[in-house]
Amino acid sequence: GDALAVAALIFFAAYFALGKAARETLSGITLQTHSLIAGVPVLAVVFAVDSGGLPIPAAGQWWYVFGLIAFPSTGHFLLNWAHAHVSLTLVSLMTLAVPVLSILGAAVLFDEPVNGLQGAGIVVVLMVLSFAVVDTSRLQAEPA
Repeated sequence: GDALAVAALIFFAAYFALGKAARETLSGITLQTHSLIAGVPVLAVVFAVDSGGLPIPAAGQWWYVFGLIAFPSTGHFLLNWAHAHVSLTLVSLMTLAVPVLSILGAAVLFDEPVNGLQGAGIVVVLMVLSFAVVDTSRLQAEPA
């Protein structure tokens, strides 16, 4: 578990850094297209090994496949588009808000309880984000 977490951290950081570098020469849609072309075969192999085969969806299940492609890909496309317009630090900091929004969204939409540890984590993340954003704003406002 720990090794997988470290591997995920490394790959996620590489995805961010390489995406930022690629946006200097590629448009957002081109970068997204290349990412999907490279990712689909890799994930198909992982899926096939994990599930013991590559099942073909039934006719009525293809909408689920298209939905899984369309909705998450839209978020990644917007992230790749943003790389050309904001700093890597800001995009990285903004991703820290994802767990907070997920917890709050589950509480509002699905009536999931928020326990004390989650509440404390939300407060810590929001405090760190606010300090980081204020500090970044000050650094950008100071003359060189």
